[in-house]
Amino acid sequence: MLKSLRIQNIVLVNDIEIDFQEGFCVITGETGAGKSIILNCLNLIRGNTASIALIRKDQSIATITAVFSVDYNLNNSLIHTLKQLSIESNSELIIRRILDSSGKNKVYINDIRVSLEILKSITNDLFEINSQREQYSILDTTKHRKLLDNYAENDKLIAQLSTIYINITTITKDLQKTVELKDIREKEKTFLEFVVRELEDLNVKDGEENALTDTRLQLKNLKNRNVLITQIIDDLNNSNIERILFDIQKLVFSNKNIFVQYQNQQSNIKSSIERAIDEIVKIKEEFQSIIEDSLNETNLGNIEERLFTLKDASSKYNTPIDKLCNYLNECRLKLDSLRSYEESIEIYNQKLSEFKNNYYEISELLSESRKKAALIMEKKIMKELAYLKLDKAVFKINVETDKTQVNISSFGQDKVSFIASMNPGQSLSLLNKIASGGELSRLMLAIKVVLANQKDTTTLIFDEIDSGIGGATADAVGKRLKDLSLTNQLLVVTHHPQVASKANMHILVKKNNEKNTSSVSIDILNISERRQEIARMLSGSEVTKEALAAANNLLTE
Repeated sequence: MLKSLRIQNIVLVNDIEIDFQEGFCVITGETGAGKSIILNCLNLIRGNTASIALIRKDQSIATITAVFSVDYNLNNSLIHTLKQLSIESNSELIIRRILDSSGKNKVYINDIRVSLEILKSITNDLFEINSQREQYSILDTTKHRKLLDNYAENDKLIAQLSTIYINITTITKDLQKTVELKDIREKEKTFLEFVVRELEDLNVKDGEENALTDTRLQLKNLKNRNVLITQIIDDLNNSNIERILFDIQKLVFSNKNIFVQYQNQQSNIKSSIERAIDEIVKIKEEFQSIIEDSLNETNLGNIEERLFTLKDASSKYNTPIDKLCNYLNECRLKLDSLRSYEESIEIYNQKLSEFKNNYYEISELLSESRKKAALIMEKKIMKELAYLKLDKAVFKINVETDKTQVNISSFGQDKVSFIASMNPGQSLSLLNKIASGGELSRLMLAIKVVLANQKDTTTLIFDEIDSGIGGATADAVGKRLKDLSLTNQLLVVTHHPQVASKANMHILVKKNNEKNTSSVSIDILNISERRQEIARMLSGSEVTKEALAAANNLLTE
């Protein structure tokens, strides 16, 4: 229940505070008096967007404060929300919204600062505002499903269905992308298979380039060495040193008589020459063995060819030689991934089938819930229409289920539409084709009454829900609102004296013009003042005795 509303520095309001009562409260006043200011402030308390233009002239800050009494035994969802936000939940809930001329907004609930989104979620359980605009929203068939779902309390089923729907759309998009890329993937697969085959045949080893480079350097040095040794051997052969030593030996032993007295030296010379010849032969053999060993080493041409092949692959795949092994492994992984894409398609299709089966199961439950609720809701609305002088009207809720399993949505496969016949003999048709403004007002009121009995919300605010009617019909609307106020707190802005007279609390909004300034004030009317105001509503600015008498009759009914 809304206990009080304080408005400070909003448009023409300086500072007013309204203490509300339980039951049926009406707000009246001449056109332009400022009734809309109260409704605008209540909309701000609900979390609507604020404009700095609402701040009173010459003021920089405006404040709206609403105090609600809450019976948490009747509003479990509200207490759950407050606990999640660590907001103390005593018997009162104080909501304060501060507007700053700088454009900043602050919202407090029991002195805890909260966001607008949190404010909306909380006030949604506290009160509901039904504006004149909503009367015409009933003509929009897209709103009919939401109204039916509200009555049927299908929130959980719709949430489940919405989650499944998101999964279906996500997987469908992924599957489509996978299939669309099939040709590209096949080309990439062919290329990668070639790369892997070529690099595997190439058989690159880690560190092979450095090893080959070192070997090539060694072989180049070996070539230079062999040339040098060959030159040495040639020089030794060309020098005829062996022949010279043989000739010396021959001369010494062919002239023994000359060296008779030097036989010891002769023997030593012979031995030395023989050793020298042996050493020279040994030297040549050693050099020759080095050359023969080098011939068994890897051919330099093979090394050069291998390095060229590796560099060619490096250039071809734009990858350093020492990274070719890593590149080969990456290609293998990509190839494995591409080879498994068909498996991915199969997995996607399997998941899609599972989600769709789940979707159709939940959708069927939702359809059943809607159809059952539609039968009950339309009967209750018909009953309310009888109270509102539309006892000849016929109201139906049509729920059509698309069972083709082709078109799906986040809210199921049902198309919901309200159809009615407002007069005997008239065929059932969509509301925008058969209902007048006054009939729409009463139809919306009937729907709101039925929905109100279904929700925990105890405060209902109606902004001229009775527009387009008059006389006995307005009186019937007033009586129905009075009945509704037995279980709900009602705040009703009205221009109808028949409606105003049924309230147990009457607020009069007045605009005061003084010199160059205007201000809005409110009065809580006593019985005498109510009689005067209702008489004004009956007769206009000049209140007559007849109007006072009629007002008195309305108040005493």
